[in-house]
Amino acid sequence: MRSKLFFFLLIMGPYTTSFSQAKIQNDIARTDSLRKGIYMNFNEFRRNNPSDRNEFHFFQTSPSAVAKGALPNFLYQVNATSGQNDTITHGIWGFCNGNQIYKLVEGDSIVPSYYSKILYVGRYCYYEDHVIFSIDAGGLLTANPTIKREKVISYVININNGKEFRIDDKMMGSILKDDQELYDQYKNEKKRHLTYGKYIELYSEKNVDQIKK
Repeated sequence: MRSKLFFFLLIMGPYTTSFSQAKIQNDIARTDSLRKGIYMNFNEFRRNNPSDRNEFHFFQTSPSAVAKGALPNFLYQVNATSGQNDTITHGIWGFCNGNQIYKLVEGDSIVPSYYSKILYVGRYCYYEDHVIFSIDAGGLLTANPTIKREKVISYVININNGKEFRIDDKMMGSILKDDQELYDQYKNEKKRHLTYGKYIELYSEKNVDQIKK
């Protein structure tokens, strides 16, 4: 009987291991191997399974360059039929270049679309939106009639349902409230708005069990 059991385990062992690896590979919150491609929706991102694997190119522009008038970062693919560059400004969730993940922030007729880098993936995914805005410095009476400023707005994405929230002190409190030790630590921070990403990561690492499979 023991010999039969040993033979069964010997056969099933590799199969079980490969099945577990496949499950991890198909979970963006647990994988250590990101698949390159374009995510058409949140579910493709969540499953680490971009459906568009065609070649694409990404040009990234620094916030300082945008403040000086440069176009925001953009993504494009070469159209196989026309040979022209098709810039992707809407209709997708984001993309992965094999190392980093970027989320599309759709623009409008005034503000063009751009891409923000996902800085952390876990129970809550974290990214920052760097918004460039102008301040009227006195019109023609000054040498610099307008001044460009950058504002950083933080966001989290709930990995279980794809819902996205802008972070402020109240939102951080609602996330951390079930971890009193971490919440107290956060409340003692002098400049809390600079620590949002840090505490999202700390909370997520301590609550991996909250991630739905």
